[in-house]
Amino acid sequence: MDENKILLMKALDGELNEAERRQWESLLESDTEIAAEFAAMAGTASQLTSWRDRVMHERALKTVEKKGAPLAMAGVIILGVSALAAWGFGMVEVFMDPAVPDWVRWTTGAAAAGLTIAFTVVLWQRLATLKTDSYGDIER
Repeated sequence: MDENKILLMKALDGELNEAERRQWESLLESDTEIAAEFAAMAGTASQLTSWRDRVMHERALKTVEKKGAPLAMAGVIILGVSALAAWGFGMVEVFMDPAVPDWVRWTTGAAAAGLTIAFTVVLWQRLATLKTDSYGDIER
């Protein structure tokens, strides 16, 4: 390969050392054909870099949209179930302690039942919405 072509490739890649850079600049001043070829290739390289960056950004967004939402939902479910289980063990202590008045037991049980029902309904609706999302095929 011609030494000028090697310098051209190194210049496009940004790999010129100081001595090669001086040689390259003098070559650009003296040879208009190489200068035109470099300008055309540099434009193409910048367009390809821009395109690659855009594609990689879009791919990253799609990955987050496809995998991030289900992972976040799984985290919320695990956190909710864990909190509910811990609260449930606390409720067992309230219900088993004979010193706790009956009205406290009934209101605590009603609150626990209400929160459990609310959590279940919200979870059920959210999962149903994920399956029947009419806008799921629209790309942003």
